[in-house]
Amino acid sequence: MTTNRVYCKLQESSSRFLIATFSMFIYKELFTFFSMVDTDVVRIKLIVLGDSGVGKSSLIRRFVEDHFMQDEPATIGYDFKPFNVELDGEIVQFNIWDTAGAERYSGYLTPSFYRGANGAFYVYDVTSKKSLQSVHYWIEQAEQFTQQSLTKMLVGNKIDLLDREVPKREGSEFARQSGMIFLETSAKTSENVRDAFLELARKILQDPEFRTVHPQKGLTLENSQPVQRQDNSCAC
Repeated sequence: MTTNRVYCKLQESSSRFLIATFSMFIYKELFTFFSMVDTDVVRIKLIVLGDSGVGKSSLIRRFVEDHFMQDEPATIGYDFKPFNVELDGEIVQFNIWDTAGAERYSGYLTPSFYRGANGAFYVYDVTSKKSLQSVHYWIEQAEQFTQQSLTKMLVGNKIDLLDREVPKREGSEFARQSGMIFLETSAKTSENVRDAFLELARKILQDPEFRTVHPQKGLTLENSQPVQRQDNSCAC
């Protein structure tokens, strides 16, 4: 392949990414505009960070749709999924932001992705030690673009695979030193996926600062998603 053809391919990929990101921005702004209905819904914004291929989109799909795709299609641009759950007597709207491939163009992770986030998942692949080491980078990125403190969870994904490189105790110690909650998950089998999202949400809702800034009556999109009821039993 000639240099010119490679350059054209890179230009085409960058253009597709920018168009998709702009479309996502417009969608988010329209969502916010039409979210002007007073309800008892509590809204939280979660961002999902980590290297490409660790299973971020698969975790979100498993939580929101209870579905797993063996070959998750690559998405260019940010992905934004609102999802309502009844949690401990409250209706909580999860607004989940996924980099959806944008981490390959890390310079394009704009401040709008991080803005207003209440919590963050830092995802690594238990079969890749490098993906755990990269979490340091994603922590630095989030700290650079977020003004408020984030409630954080470290998630070791793909525990259904046998070729593990990161022992559970290593992930747990990493999380402890970084001030994060820790869980290992499998998007494929659904193990601990729901628990991870609900545990992070509970920690956010228990934060007095969140309750001060975000009272229980908020602005949300009426009937935007079906409400799933959650009891205190394990949903592994």
